[in-house]
Amino acid sequence: MKLLNKTLQYYFWLSIVLLMVAIPVFYYVLQRIVISNIDASLEATKTQLIPRLRVMEIHPGAPQPRLDDGITLEKAPTRPGSDSLYTSDRHRLLTSYLVINRETYRLQIKSSLANHQRLIGSIIIFQSVLLILLLSGLLLINQSLARRIWKPFYQTLRKLRAYKVDDPAPLQLAPSNISEFKELNTAVEQLAERSRQSYLSQKEFAENASHELRTPLAVFQGKLEMLMQTNPLTEDQAALITELADASHRMARLNKGLLLLTRIQNGQFPETADVSVRDTARHLLGQYEPQIAQKQLRVEEDWLDQLEVNMSPNLLEVLLGNLLSNAIRHNVAGGKLLVKGANGTLTVSNTGQPYPLQEDRIFQRFAKNSKDAESMGLGLEIVRKVCDLYGFEVKYAWEHGLHNFQVIMKS
Repeated sequence: MKLLNKTLQYYFWLSIVLLMVAIPVFYYVLQRIVISNIDASLEATKTQLIPRLRVMEIHPGAPQPRLDDGITLEKAPTRPGSDSLYTSDRHRLLTSYLVINRETYRLQIKSSLANHQRLIGSIIIFQSVLLILLLSGLLLINQSLARRIWKPFYQTLRKLRAYKVDDPAPLQLAPSNISEFKELNTAVEQLAERSRQSYLSQKEFAENASHELRTPLAVFQGKLEMLMQTNPLTEDQAALITELADASHRMARLNKGLLLLTRIQNGQFPETADVSVRDTARHLLGQYEPQIAQKQLRVEEDWLDQLEVNMSPNLLEVLLGNLLSNAIRHNVAGGKLLVKGANGTLTVSNTGQPYPLQEDRIFQRFAKNSKDAESMGLGLEIVRKVCDLYGFEVKYAWEHGLHNFQVIMKS
């Protein structure tokens, strides 16, 4: 849930609680005020009547004096009671006792509550509607203001999502007049710049190291080849020289892979052309024929279309070469290699280890899923970098005993 919605949720529930509490309290207070006014009116009417009634002459057997509606006067017990105010049958009644001609009479004055109740109901409805409109307006205004206030935050978030550490320009965020967002933008810009500088330093180091290692590695390999041709050589010396040559070969391949990754990250393959994935894959399969024959692999091709893409031909060869060489190297003797192209997707499938690979590690640098000494752990990392460069999507799946690598080139 977004922070803005979370804040509005608190406001909403607070408004509901206030409405549920305020309306009954307002109704109770308003009712007490109305009853208090009615009681005061009854007391005033009694105060005006008593002096007039006390001077009236009421003879035994004579009819009761004529009084206004809602006022009654009748004989009461000898001992008079105290005045009382109470509600009965939607009326407010005042009962009072007085002595007329040495006789005790009970005076009762009543006032209807019906009109007052209707008035109270109308006021409550009007007040409730007013409160609801007021709170709804406050919520809408708060939501609108909050969106405007949080706009710099969402702008910063969008720029951070689009930012890449290998971008040539530093991260620049939109200015804000809110102190908290201003401090946040400053801290984010400083962090991004430190990350960018660290990345540039590492990239420069990798470039320099890979470049500088090429010459001594070439010299080293040349000297080893010359040493192999010298006579006499003992069997132990030949074994040591062979191990050194293998180590030198692996170092050269590792250096070449790192240098290729650096060039891809630096965008040093600007040339593009419309190339056929099918033709390139068939060309590479022809080059890998000795390795395929050595493992006696059964190769199957299934091309529904030739998959033409616009990219660097060299990088397409690198992409397909790594996928095919991995499928051959990690296959089993007499295994199966399937290359398929359909609906904008290239799929390379192969038999191999009888269990799935770790999907969260296979595309990481130096991640190896076999004990093959020839594997550098860079092939699938290079595949992922090429895919990232051209917006392709690479996936791995384990199905029906086959390791499937899919490269989605066209959506």
